[in-house]
Amino acid sequence: MSWRVARCIATLQGELTLMYPMRSKLSDGTIGDADHQLRTSQHNPMPQPDGVGVVTAIDITRDDRHGPDLDALAEQLLDDHRAWYVVWNRRIRYRGGDWKPYSGLSNPHTAHLHLSVAQDKLHFDDDETWLVPGEDAAGDVDDVPYLEWPRESRDRLLDDITNYALPHLKVPVHLGEDEGLRAALFRLSRIEATLYDLKGLLNTILGELDLGATVEAFAQKVEDTGQ
Repeated sequence: MSWRVARCIATLQGELTLMYPMRSKLSDGTIGDADHQLRTSQHNPMPQPDGVGVVTAIDITRDDRHGPDLDALAEQLLDDHRAWYVVWNRRIRYRGGDWKPYSGLSNPHTAHLHLSVAQDKLHFDDDETWLVPGEDAAGDVDDVPYLEWPRESRDRLLDDITNYALPHLKVPVHLGEDEGLRAALFRLSRIEATLYDLKGLLNTILGELDLGATVEAFAQKVEDTGQ
């Protein structure tokens, strides 16, 4: 059976990547493996009239360094009308209910958070945003200069630009369904913002040196004089 991820899940994936670009994805997952196929699981594609199954669950990796805070995320997700239930850190909670011990001893869900969404198309294909960035968002890229990103994150940025952004620049793209492109453009925007801040700093320096020029004017003067 061909399959796709529910649109609300794709939206959540994109938002997490935008808000936490350096987060680990080691335990992330949507489509179920062979073990999942032996039991009832929202990781298995749910048959649809058009013949394309829909995966209505996502696993989100625990990353205490780069975020997100999964305790806070669990509560935020369960406040959303599209959530069905969350399993996280040996507990399970259905939307509108209370946290209860989770009996899945083979997988206590301490390395990742599991979210299953409502099983009707009206909810699982509702692609409105899930998250609102908060002041305490762990690992927020705004607080980390690009040159201080881990090598892995900088390599991932270049890979996103090469494999996602550039091929799509000349064709129509639905950003909400293309996590890679959204992530690449977001990271590019952060670099652009850093350069903008640098430009402001240079303008301040030029002003303090009483050179009477903006960065653009100073650059043009240097170009004109060949200095």
